[in-house]
Amino acid sequence: IPGASRSGSTISGAFFRNMTREDAARFSFLLSIPAVLLSGVYELFSQRGTLLSGESAVLSLIIATVVSGVIGYWSIWFLLSYIKKHSMMLFVIYRIIFGALIIILLATDIIHN
Repeated sequence: IPGASRSGSTISGAFFRNMTREDAARFSFLLSIPAVLLSGVYELFSQRGTLLSGESAVLSLIIATVVSGVIGYWSIWFLLSYIKKHSMMLFVIYRIIFGALIIILLATDIIHN
């Protein structure tokens, strides 16, 4: 479904299975591991020529991997901490607002599809 996120879909599916907010988020993150891992392997394979061209490319890859790992881990920790105490309604509201805004911008030809 265009516009539907993988995490939103898996969390919604977990809610239909009567999981708690925290369990639904953990379930979603666990389901993301194969997709993220395989997309990373694919990107490494498709960029192998660039990576083999010099050591600056390898250093950039290492730095980017470490930074994204730290930020990703922090983001997961933050979301799990947030949903222990709060509803997921904030995410529903912002998706509705941004969805309506995109429809309006497309309908008024301010942005083009």
